[in-house]
Amino acid sequence: MDRSPRHPRHPLGVFWFRITLALACPGACLLLGACEGGERAPDASDRPREGATLIPGAMELVERARSVELVGPRGRTVLERGESGDRWRVPTLDGYAADWDAVRLATRGVADLRVVEARTTRPDRHAMLGLLDPREAGEGPGAPGEHGMLVRWLDDEGEELASVILGDFEGESGLRRAARLAGRDEAWLVEGYTPVRTSAIEQVRAQLTLLPRGRVGTVAIERPGDGLAIDARRAHWQEPLRAVATSPHGRLREASGEALESGLAYVPFLEVRTLDRAPVGGEPELTARYGLFEGATVTLRLYPGERAGDRWATIGVEASDTIGGDDFPNPEGVREWLERRGEQWHGWAFRVPAEMLGVFLAERGELLEDAE
Repeated sequence: MDRSPRHPRHPLGVFWFRITLALACPGACLLLGACEGGERAPDASDRPREGATLIPGAMELVERARSVELVGPRGRTVLERGESGDRWRVPTLDGYAADWDAVRLATRGVADLRVVEARTTRPDRHAMLGLLDPREAGEGPGAPGEHGMLVRWLDDEGEELASVILGDFEGESGLRRAARLAGRDEAWLVEGYTPVRTSAIEQVRAQLTLLPRGRVGTVAIERPGDGLAIDARRAHWQEPLRAVATSPHGRLREASGEALESGLAYVPFLEVRTLDRAPVGGEPELTARYGLFEGATVTLRLYPGERAGDRWATIGVEASDTIGGDDFPNPEGVREWLERRGEQWHGWAFRVPAEMLGVFLAERGELLEDAE
């Protein structure tokens, strides 16, 4: 007679058989359809393999993402995709255009993260990998450096598509990057370039101007407060600027001419607002007009800042009647530059640190000397 054990045939017997089997061997739930259709706990098949991307189907999710939330222990910011797929903006900066490099790091950079090896499945070891959830910073355990950076991709309805926490830790070969999917305990050593930041200003190209001195042909300065006016010119970029008119009457100091040539070579900004929300009404403290050899005029206006040491600036650019020339034989390239700068500057005001505006705020005696 066959005495091999058989499954109970009575429905109630089947129920108690499955309960007993599950208690005796939890892994058996997987073989029985996760206990009659219940949500299956993550198993080895869910875990990324070495060399595989950390987030399954990451690139497809990136294409579906309409916003990215970046959360750190001390800050949070959001990037939103515009109507054009490669145009993103920063809502907390009045919708100013996000820098594509910053967007790429928070989207494709994270999507390209690849698993090197497993590190831990124990939550109590997340801190040593810098992988504590930053949303819980200040509410629970965790010293500085133990909370990570959370990156969340959201669809057009605000539903989460993917969420990953990035952390840094000191390994035998130096600083290494770890990551875990938010809500999961498994942590991985990963490779990929992902220096994501949460500061809103770090999501934009916070450079008001990058205008090399060699492009500058004329500089006109007007400062109503002290009556200073300077009109300086040169015929070729290798020549020094020479004042053709000043008020009060004087001669432009040689060092001041060089400083004026480089006045817009590099000016960063700390904040950006739409014109209607910035303190830029009334007469400007200074107006500076830079005529460029390629056929354009850049106009900078400065206004007193709300904070000591800062100024608010507006800046615009206009094409001259003739664009290009012997030294700039590509007028289409100049027009493209004008269009890009127009998009960057038009309708915006920028808070600039005063120390980056030294030549514009200098005393008259520092700029002019008595004419012989």
